[in-house]
Order: sequence, then structure tokens, then C-alpha cells
Amino acid sequence: GVITFTTNVGTQSVSLSGQGLAALASLNATGGTGFGDVAVGSSSDKVVSFSNTGNIAASGVYATLTGANYSITQNTCGTISAPVTVPAQGSCSITVRYAPTAVATDPANLSVSSSAYNGTQSLSLTGSGVQGVLSTDKSSVTFTSTNVGSASPTEVVTLSNSGTSPLTLSAISASGQFSQTNTCGTLPA
Repeated sequence: GVITFTTNVGTQSVSLSGQGLAALASLNATGGTGFGDVAVGSSSDKVVSFSNTGNIAASGVYATLTGANYSITQNTCGTISAPVTVPAQGSCSITVRYAPTAVATDPANLSVSSSAYNGTQSLSLTGSGVQGVLSTDKSSVTFTSTNVGSASPTEVVTLSNSGTSPLTLSAISASGQFSQTNTCGTLPA
């Protein structure tokens, strides 16, 4: 820029220059903010990076997470009781784990606070707890009377999955003097 002074005897100009100093923060999740479908009883992790793209350090950096079934498993971005400083052009990371305990869609919010010019950075996270549910079309089977040493007519019991994720049958067995054959494997949701 230039500042110009105009008087009755002429003008005088002075060149102006300067550099703005600021920490500028951004928050990005690897692969997006959705955890997708996660089986109940298991978990999925996502790495979130806090970057300081500014030209001075961001101080007082710390992460907070709200949301049921979510936790921070690794964190180089500091905590409210032990914040860190992220240098200019530097970054830190947070690993968020989603471990659903029921079939549901669970929201969460991850925030990283700092001295950055653009303030606290937040990400809305979401995941869905899914689970297979085994159902049969019969609760019991009664066979017709059969002579000893002979096989009774075959009865069919149909299995289905009324849940929200595939169900893999690992074993089917019959007890007593009964036997079974099956074509079962994985039952889609």
C-alpha cells in the first residue's frame, strides 16, 4: 500500500508493507466423517488431523469429544488439562474409536480448541451400530410316526436374518436321533 500526503507545495508518498501473523486451523478426518456400519460388539477407528496452516504457532491446543459409544484412543493434540502448541505449518492427530453397543445411529462431535485466528474447529461424526438377528419360520417341528429303522419324511426349517448386517452361520447341529443337512452360509441383512 501507499500513503500519500498532499499539501499546497506538492505531494509526498510513503510505501507501506507488513505481514499479518496468525495461526490458521483446519480439522480433517481421513476418509470423511462417517464410520459407516459397524457391527455391535466391534469397533472402528478414524484418524482426525488438526493442521495449523498459519505463519505462527497455535497455542492452547486441546481436543474434546462428545457422543455415546465414541472415545479418543490416541491424541497428540492435547487435552483440556494438558494443552499443546502446534507450530506454524504443523499438525497433530486424534484417533477416534466408535464401538456401538446397540443397533442405532450414533452422532458425535469432535472439537479442537486453540489460539488460532479462525477459532475452534469441529467435526460432526456419525456411525451406525448393526447386528444380524437369526429368525426361523418354525418354533418346533413334529415328525410323523415312523417305523424303527426307517427315515421319516424330511421337514424344512427356514432361517432368515431380520437384522441390519449379514449373519454368518458357523455351525448347525441336530441332537438325539435326528440329523440335518443344510445350504446355509451367510445370511444377508
